[in-house]
Formats: sequence, structure tokens, C-alpha cells
Amino acid sequence: MEKIKKYCVHCHQPLVCLRNPQQRYCEKKKCQNARKNLWRKHKKANDKDYQANQRRSNKTWHQCHPGYWRQYRQSNPIYTQQNREKQKIRDKKRSDLNASHLAKSDASPTIKSLRSLIKPGFYHIVPVTQPNLAKSDALIVEIAVITSSSTQLGLQ
Repeated sequence: MEKIKKYCVHCHQPLVCLRNPQQRYCEKKKCQNARKNLWRKHKKANDKDYQANQRRSNKTWHQCHPGYWRQYRQSNPIYTQQNREKQKIRDKKRSDLNASHLAKSDASPTIKSLRSLIKPGFYHIVPVTQPNLAKSDALIVEIAVITSSSTQLGLQ
């Protein structure tokens, strides 16, 4: 049987393919794990049945181990702190992707937060053109206060 010599996709070490000429990973555990993880990632992205099975399996596991993650975080404070720092970076990247100059209908603040930001009164609203606006049906406006409250004009 002829040996085909290649290089492992993961560790780049010489790979001797004895049986399968399509082989791309060597027999090392870390390389096999990389191959399996890539397969799982592809499967999760493209196979709806696999996704559903994974969700169901995760849900069952969480029901059988209700306090696992809380206990894990308590017993691994260094990991927990590092993860929180990394999460802040991930959140920052995500907020940078949702640029503030883009108008999104689902990005408006809640009514409760609007009440704390916008005080009762009379306002002058002027449309502002924005050439890089993401949505054609969105409108950006400039709000200028005319009076601080409606009671000054005798209206209620």
C-alpha cells in the first residue's frame, strides 16, 4: 500500500495517510479534538435537527445540575474574573457593531427610561438629514426646548 505524505491541518506536522487519502488531521489528541470541534461547529450552523437535539440535551443537563455554574464560579474566582473582563470586551465589540448613527426601530429605549430623559414641555422638532442612515423610513430629528413646562403657558 502506497503511503501519501501530507501535513496535519491543525499542528502542521507531517501526516502519513495509510488508509484514507482524504485524511487531514494526525492522530494526536489535540488535533482530533480540533477536527471534532470544527465538525460540531459546522453541524450546529447548518443542521436544524442537530441544533434542536443540542438545545434539548443542554436543557436536560441544566435541569439535572441546577447549581453547577454558580458553584463553579464560586470555586474558580480567577477564571470568573477573567471571563467578566473578556465579556466586557465582547460587549464593547457588539456595541461598536450597533453604531449609534444607525436608526433601528428595535433600538429605542424603554418608556420608563424615556420619561427620565424627556421632561414635559413644548419642543420644536426639526428633521435632520443623515446620508449614512441605514433605514430609509427612519427619521432623525433635533429636539429643542421651547419652554421648560406646559404650565408656564397655562396649558395642562
